[in-house]
Amino acid sequence: MKKTTRRGFLKFMGAAAAMVSFGGCAREPLEKILPYAKAPEEIVPGRPLYFATAVPLGGFARGVLVETHM
Repeated sequence: MKKTTRRGFLKFMGAAAAMVSFGGCAREPLEKILPYAKAPEEIVPGRPLYFATAVPLGGFARGVLVETHM
């Protein structure tokens, strides 16, 4: 069994990190963003909308209130 040196280990980890980072560089498909043909009733220009949702934090879901604007 060959003993791994610190330098060899760091080379391997650097190459692995580079390969992983290149995997995230895929080009996203183009999407068309169109305005509403008929706006939903709850949307009033200049007035924010609020949504209750959750975000993962430390392995648990954390409830948050989100404010959105047009």
